[in-house]
Amino acid sequence: LRTLTIEVSGSALRALVDLMRIPASSQMFEVQGTLVGVSALPVPAKGETSIWQLGWSVLWGLVDFCMVRDVPESLMETFATTLNALRNSHRHLLTPDQHVIFWQLSLVLITSPSFCLPTSTPLKANGRADCDDVQGVGRALAAAARSCSEHAGGCGNEVFKSVEAAPDTLFQLDVRTRHCRQRTFVKTPAAVTRLIDANPNRNFEIGSMESAITDVARSDGPVAQADALQAFLGAGRSPTHRTMLFISSSRLQHVQSFVFGLLEETHSLPSPALEGLFVALVCAAFLNLGRVLEDSNKLALAARTLCLLVLFTRRTLLQHLVGTLPAGSATATTSTGHIEALMGQLVPHMCRVVTALACCHGFPQLHESGLWRLAVEMLLYLVEDTLPAAEKAVLGQEASATYWDAIISSLQEVSAVMVPQPGLSQAEAAETNLLTQAMGNLVANRLLTCTLAPAKVAEAAVGLLERLAGLRSSVSQSSRLASMPSLSLELGALGHLFDLCSCQEHAKVATEEQRQRRQLSIAAASAAAAVGRHSGVVACSTGSNITQSTTAPQQTGAVAPILHPAPPPPVRFPARGVLLNIAAPALLRCLRALFNSFSQEDGRARNDEA
Repeated sequence: LRTLTIEVSGSALRALVDLMRIPASSQMFEVQGTLVGVSALPVPAKGETSIWQLGWSVLWGLVDFCMVRDVPESLMETFATTLNALRNSHRHLLTPDQHVIFWQLSLVLITSPSFCLPTSTPLKANGRADCDDVQGVGRALAAAARSCSEHAGGCGNEVFKSVEAAPDTLFQLDVRTRHCRQRTFVKTPAAVTRLIDANPNRNFEIGSMESAITDVARSDGPVAQADALQAFLGAGRSPTHRTMLFISSSRLQHVQSFVFGLLEETHSLPSPALEGLFVALVCAAFLNLGRVLEDSNKLALAARTLCLLVLFTRRTLLQHLVGTLPAGSATATTSTGHIEALMGQLVPHMCRVVTALACCHGFPQLHESGLWRLAVEMLLYLVEDTLPAAEKAVLGQEASATYWDAIISSLQEVSAVMVPQPGLSQAEAAETNLLTQAMGNLVANRLLTCTLAPAKVAEAAVGLLERLAGLRSSVSQSSRLASMPSLSLELGALGHLFDLCSCQEHAKVATEEQRQRRQLSIAAASAAAAVGRHSGVVACSTGSNITQSTTAPQQTGAVAPILHPAPPPPVRFPARGVLLNIAAPALLRCLRALFNSFSQEDGRARNDEA
């Protein structure tokens, strides 16, 4: 293995994994009189071991060995294929420390200097030195590693101790290139430019978590449920780095992307502590504010990681929400623990990390790069996907309070910094307008309709709609164009305020269009409405578009999802009676500001004519 040659090392790796996968590999035997330890394979002096355990010792030794050496790309592909086969066939046998060894080896390969030094561009970016405190990625990783070690019964202390320092070690060029041919970047540093743009191949058919839960609940038997989950998590109905609203022009190299798939296929972890460690590890490695703008390759890794977290959250929630369906069973009890940890710990941490990226805390060049747009989109998915779990799962009081505080605080903080810069181009104004519209749709059509949203959260959400209405007006005024039909014809958040004040307290039987409104994700539906892709409007009467597409998905071979009618909601805005005393004054303030703006524009026009 340590020759790191394609033929010899590749054959050795396949032989090792084949040996580990046979049933007899788990049989224990006495070390004394059987094995003699060598430097490359530490063997306990006494006691028992197995081929399975020794195999993982070999893989663990490769982490440090490959850290400081060039690994041929073809060998990396062999690593990815072989290790993924091992995980797929023996996932149920992996202990927490073995999962971490798998991740550590994957990270070492993904962050190999051979991917960034020859082709990526170092970026000139200045920022605060204390940015780690804003996101708390280091503290979260250390706490997750300690928690996971405790839950694992203290096994693999060396593995869990090393994972705390892994994110920093992975990107230390002097360490990583110790035995490498190339040690510096080929390209000269350049100023940060726009690297995240609108995606021309965005998927307008991405489904909502609510539709997936409905489909799974109506499936007949475990096989049908698994098929429904697989269909929802496929590229046709879940976002990928190729089909989100925004896409990075800086891409991962082909082999690097292939190896990154090892992290993207992480799911079905055995404990909430291990799920927390995985999220903390990828956030600390790829979403650290102080690192994402070091070079263009790290920005590409950050963009890919944002999508990874969306998929990981969807997988974890669906797996364990399905597990809670037979209430009272042992599976339901275990799944409830996973959901509570995800909602009360992981979601708040992801909100902090992504909000800091969206707000560009301490790094103004982040705004220039456009990464904030992708971060806002990820936040929208994170909030929307977890709201059904907040309604359907029984959360503890502390977890529930932490969750609600995290999502509303993040939405408020992000909306406060989405102020458009003067002189926006038509494309930039359209992108900012799309995110503003999507956030307003999320608040009105998901958050305010959630029956378990606390009163203070609902009140804050109404205030957020008022802010978004003002922000939408600012986008129009900041555009270089005198008028933009897309901004003037849709009322956006202002329309949602009209609806909140005018709709009936109790909804009658939901129409087919109202049922379909819940089938698509907010981001996809808002984007489709912005380009007039949908013909059937299923939104508020005032024009806040959430619509259902009548055209086929753009992806070749993708199949349009079968939409099952969701049960009609008995109350559209559960807390409307309480919120009217906030919504009505907010609506009047927005209208007054709108009339003042029209009056000023009319006055300027008259002066120009004179």
